[in-house]
Amino acid sequence: MIPKKNKLLLRGSTFFQCNPQYVSGEHLYVLYRPTTHPFQCVAIVPKTVCLLATRRNRIKRLLMHYAYSQLTQSSLMGEIVCIVRRNTTDIALRADMEIVLKKLLGSI
Repeated sequence: MIPKKNKLLLRGSTFFQCNPQYVSGEHLYVLYRPTTHPFQCVAIVPKTVCLLATRRNRIKRLLMHYAYSQLTQSSLMGEIVCIVRRNTTDIALRADMEIVLKKLLGSI
């Protein structure tokens, strides 16, 4: 679960800078809103994918698709609200990394 003090910061944010103590070094956390519970945080995206993501909408859609497919495979039903990462500098790479990201995620 996300600490209570951070919940309000997540609303309306695509990306959220989380306290590193709550974020695994090997995974990106995807925040989703279940239908019957408060916000929950699920570690499902490998760090390799995390580091290739950018703020550009096209990449975000690919990343969200990856995250959503993992959630549905885990039988977790809910709306993905935002993606949590370790800090704001992790994700700012060149445009050609989009090709690598697509290879990691597979064709969509």
